[in-house]
Amino acid sequence: MRAAVLPAVLAAVLASFAFAGHRDARADSLVSALRLEGTYLKVGLETGVVFNRERERAPLLGGVVTLVRANNDYEWYGLQADLLADGNGARDAGARWSLGPEAGVSVFGADVSYCGERLDGATRHGLAVRTKLTVGVVAVYARGSYLWSGSDAASIDVGVQLKLPVLMKRPRRAYAGEAVARR
Repeated sequence: MRAAVLPAVLAAVLASFAFAGHRDARADSLVSALRLEGTYLKVGLETGVVFNRERERAPLLGGVVTLVRANNDYEWYGLQADLLADGNGARDAGARWSLGPEAGVSVFGADVSYCGERLDGATRHGLAVRTKLTVGVVAVYARGSYLWSGSDAASIDVGVQLKLPVLMKRPRRAYAGEAVARR
């Protein structure tokens, strides 16, 4: 089962690249009307499943926060953090977390993060890499994590993030351009 999941995730990502260039005229006019430039604080929920480790696969549930700067060319970068409860299979539930920079273009994004986990009274630290498909308020992701200690160091999780974006700041030039265009 584990070996079949990774190829399926990779196939979905490659298929999305294949269809990314296809647009019709109505979609182009809608997209050109969007003014996304600004800084956003996004707070929400994250859920998923962690697997590909010695422990049994287990559900994940927790919160996620991102601070993102976006421009009108659909490029974005920022900082993300999450804190998740890990079911840990037959063991007592523990916690997983990550913190690091993220960036993306259009619906494709990635982050490289410091990650950690609390399991059986011990804290372990490591590195995580995540790829995601996102439309700002919802993202589907796959993340690989490697912890620097313990026999059960590597894991893969897939999940969904639901985030409420709050506009923090819009550049002054965005307002000036709209005012000139209305004249």
